[in-house]
Amino acid sequence: MRAGRLRHRVELHALSQTAGDFNEPVDTWTKFATVYADIHPMRGTERFEAAQVAAEATHKVRLRYDNDVSTLDVRDRVIFGDRTFEIVSLVNRGERNIEVEMLCAEAL
Repeated sequence: MRAGRLRHRVELHALSQTAGDFNEPVDTWTKFATVYADIHPMRGTERFEAAQVAAEATHKVRLRYDNDVSTLDVRDRVIFGDRTFEIVSLVNRGERNIEVEMLCAEAL
């Protein structure tokens, strides 16, 4: 991967659950890494399924593999400026631990 393509600084946030005042689960987002990434818009669509909107992947995000990135999960998200991308799928390109490619849906 060419370094010049990684021009966007993004934050990686992990979902964690804590107990609230009445011991109910409360979702919180914790930033665990700030990395450079390549964000490439793709064609995406939304469709109505069971009276809900199901978003398909709208962007491809590529970044270098490292210890922080190796812990990524599809429950995590990518923050770019004031935009939030929910991870739909993760691929360790070539299983060589060099590059991670994520298909993401932009949260509205």
